[in-house]
Amino acid sequence: MIESSYQQQLMEEKIEKRHQDNEDRMIKKGQEEDNGKKVTFQDQEIYIENLNQSAVQENEETAASIELEMRKQKALNKFRSMVEGAIIDNYLLEKPKKSFLRRESEREKQQQREISLWGVPLLPSKGHASTDVVLLKFLTAEDFKVNEAFKMLRNALKWRNECRIDAIPEENLHLGLEKFVYINSVGKQGQPVHYILYGAFKDKELYRKVLGTEENREKFLRLRIQLMEKSIEQLSFKAGGADSILQITDLKHSPGPEREEFRSVHKRASTLIQANYPELIQKHVRRVNHLIAKELHILS
Repeated sequence: MIESSYQQQLMEEKIEKRHQDNEDRMIKKGQEEDNGKKVTFQDQEIYIENLNQSAVQENEETAASIELEMRKQKALNKFRSMVEGAIIDNYLLEKPKKSFLRRESEREKQQQREISLWGVPLLPSKGHASTDVVLLKFLTAEDFKVNEAFKMLRNALKWRNECRIDAIPEENLHLGLEKFVYINSVGKQGQPVHYILYGAFKDKELYRKVLGTEENREKFLRLRIQLMEKSIEQLSFKAGGADSILQITDLKHSPGPEREEFRSVHKRASTLIQANYPELIQKHVRRVNHLIAKELHILS
């Protein structure tokens, strides 16, 4: 409440000063020419009335903006506290387990305090500059609903552990797709650019090799995740630095919607990335096959 009152006071003082400055200027111009005629007292009154209406509108817009920013900050503070408590009490990944060996329990807690995501420590009290940047991505994805954001973060961390995601950058998963799934160049804001060229699958032999079996489809999914992880390695998550990826998805010559394997694996990859890499991709689609894009819900 103190923060809110202070912000409101500053806002009111700013608008009042601007109002008074403009009014003084208008009165001073009372005897000056304006478009070939003198400015009358009635003109001054009309101007001041318009100024009042403008000030009211600006007041409302500023108040709404301040209220939104305060709501976001309040959500971030609550989320930070929730994550801090979950890490300290060792239940970020799962409910705490009873242990008869206190020394072992303390060792587990210490390991939990070192937990990180995308190379960024998650324990807020460590004071790392990028922790809030990462937490805000989960909050933003869930419209600043703290409980949902916490659940999303927990599920993402569990998924990473279960699927050994930290080891995935070193896996050999090319599957003959080196020229079609790769990272190349940097965007204007320093973000890495990665490319997915689905036209490669017009080659029937390559299609069967990559998507013909469940085992290989799982490898292709890991390849997509590997691309994400290698792109993230190039992010700084710092103020003024890159904290998102530019994805170029080329659907020209890609298989049609009748290709069940392709449609299924693409949707699974999209679901995994949306659930576990919130607010990390600036998606850009070019050279689109509109039929398959509509089927895959890439175009709105």
